[in-house]
Amino acid sequence: MCYNFVRQSVFSRQSTLTLTGCQNEQEKEEQQALKSILQNLQNHISKLNSVTQRLDTINLTISGTNPRKIDTETVPHTTPTSNTKIKIVQEQSKSNDTSCRVCKSTKKANKAFNEMFSKMKSPHIVSQQVLATDNSASEKKSIECPVGREDLGVSGWTLLHTISVYFPVQPTGEDKTRMQTFLTLFGQFYPCKECGQEFLEYIHSKPPQLDSREDLMQWMCQAHNDVNERLGKDKFNCSVASLDQRWKSGNSSCNSEIFE
Repeated sequence: MCYNFVRQSVFSRQSTLTLTGCQNEQEKEEQQALKSILQNLQNHISKLNSVTQRLDTINLTISGTNPRKIDTETVPHTTPTSNTKIKIVQEQSKSNDTSCRVCKSTKKANKAFNEMFSKMKSPHIVSQQVLATDNSASEKKSIECPVGREDLGVSGWTLLHTISVYFPVQPTGEDKTRMQTFLTLFGQFYPCKECGQEFLEYIHSKPPQLDSREDLMQWMCQAHNDVNERLGKDKFNCSVASLDQRWKSGNSSCNSEIFE
């Protein structure tokens, strides 16, 4: 509208003033639009900064560092690389207790884990072996199947015995409460419901002895023996020395299996 009016009255002073007024209005509109764009950009930048700070906090929490103890003005907001995260996990996994056998992997276990991990990365290998026409013994052994009741029981007792020998020598009240809670939850969530219910009934009739590490070790051994007696299996030697050797210290033949 403004430019049509100017072309019709190009020599008119009034038309010139009108054109100038239109230009001023357009400049104001453009400036207002620019201000709006800048404001939106500032809002987006503020949101991005907030997200970056939250990501940094999450990364620091995962790496085991308390974010409240870090000066955000002196530490740049950078995301740790994968190599940095791996290094942090490796440092945290190192144990100061040289007698902690469960903190190390055996050569046999390390080989088995590598084979299992390789299959997880290439699941098609297993399916190809299942569909293969050659049903050799080596191919059948490579197929991983879910555990049955017996294998689950062996693994479950292994876990319970190992936990008992690493229980604190002089447990605190909180240690005792947590162990009692753990044993109860273990029975409640044990995959074999019948076995889990029997375990819960046992700890109700014969409560766990939690005054010391040795007490818990021998209580766990006796609980295992009671189950074995019912199933017609051999009983274990429940002396502290025997349990320590079986589930913690090992013997000379076990030392050759340690893989640092």
